[in-house]
Amino acid sequence: MGLDCRVALWRKAADRGHAESQARLGMCYCNGSGVDQNLELAVEWTRKAADVGCAGAQFCMGEFHGYGTGVVKDNAQAVPPGCRPRPRDGSIPAGRARREP
Repeated sequence: MGLDCRVALWRKAADRGHAESQARLGMCYCNGSGVDQNLELAVEWTRKAADVGCAGAQFCMGEFHGYGTGVVKDNAQAVPPGCRPRPRDGSIPAGRARREP
């Protein structure tokens, strides 16, 4: 299934209130993946998902505020440094590996 098809499906589900689809659609608008880049829509969709408890969207909103992406930069609402989630594959992000004694 191509990206255009996935974006269309996410949009339908997002319009019906599916939080994960709202978050994914927000990221598509943020990155210009499958749609024209539009930071206003990226924030709108991501905020909808964050407001109903989607953790990924809440993290993204913190990133938006930290970098001033589509919103006014606001360090009080930003993701604190060092609070990056661990990748889904369980690996340790670069620069955070434990040092052996």
